[in-house]
Amino acid sequence: MTMPKVVLAASDDLSERLGTALQGAGFRVTRIAPDEAAPERIRQIAPRVLLLECEGEHVPALETYWEDRAMDAHVPILLLRPAGAAPLELPGLDEPVEEIRASADPGEVAARAKGLLREGLIRVFRKSFHDLSQPLTIARALSRKAIQRSAPAQ
Repeated sequence: MTMPKVVLAASDDLSERLGTALQGAGFRVTRIAPDEAAPERIRQIAPRVLLLECEGEHVPALETYWEDRAMDAHVPILLLRPAGAAPLELPGLDEPVEEIRASADPGEVAARAKGLLREGLIRVFRKSFHDLSQPLTIARALSRKAIQRSAPAQ
């Protein structure tokens, strides 16, 4: 079984602290600086989860990570926020995005990353189920119409 790849886009001290815990949790970790975490670069690396350190109130335009991508190709993002930062409002995003304090226990960060992986699998299943259910729903509706037309008038 291959280890899922994560990108840890964080400062050196935070990368050092979290990198070991993520590797211990079964992830293959690629460390980059937060300013290197442009959507094009992330797509090139193709991680299963992105852990992105966000200083202060600066948060990248998250929508750009998923532009022109199928839902099953969306990279879940765990935002690593400073201790005193106000929670982010992410209006209109139906995407796998969560935030956690950068000072959180490394084990909790690894657990949240695993949770985002599971959520990504659920999204793929939901999309696949929806794609499969549409033809079945149409076929069922057509067969009901055919039955109604073939029934004798009363």
